[in-house]
Amino acid sequence: MQGPDGWFNNLEYVVEARDESTAVVRYVRAGVFADDWDNQYDGASNHTDFYLHSLGQYVRYFAGKPITYASVEGRESSSSPQAMGMLRSALGITSGTAVGDAASVEVPGIGTVDAIVDYINDWFIGLRAENALLRFYGRNAFGGNVDAAHHLFAADTDGDAATAAWQAWLAGVFA
Repeated sequence: MQGPDGWFNNLEYVVEARDESTAVVRYVRAGVFADDWDNQYDGASNHTDFYLHSLGQYVRYFAGKPITYASVEGRESSSSPQAMGMLRSALGITSGTAVGDAASVEVPGIGTVDAIVDYINDWFIGLRAENALLRFYGRNAFGGNVDAAHHLFAADTDGDAATAAWQAWLAGVFA
């Protein structure tokens, strides 16, 4: 990602098989933070935990499957302090929801997505469906908007249509 005033955030990872039962993961995060360094550093640290968890979910459940990536940005209104609460409500997630609980969301153009919560904290929500890792980022806590980045593993996925559907859904959450 790139932002104003030279800000950028770059993630690189390589998973390399070493023999029949082991692998090496090389993960590099690079970036330049802007004015609010402490807040952005905290956000990057929390994001790294979520990212590595997501990588583990991929390796465990989806390795080798075809992938379509759908990245969507929340509206400016998703930068409010209440934004993650609004997102949780839209996902049917309550304060008592925990990892392993079921979640279901209706996405126009896609239909009902049934998933389980595989990651949840104040800033990030991860849902794992039969053919998808659905990732929601509460960047509002670190000066940005609430965004989503989904990894879709069905071979026949139309990436443009999926991105448009999720973008419309997220826009509806923060209308």
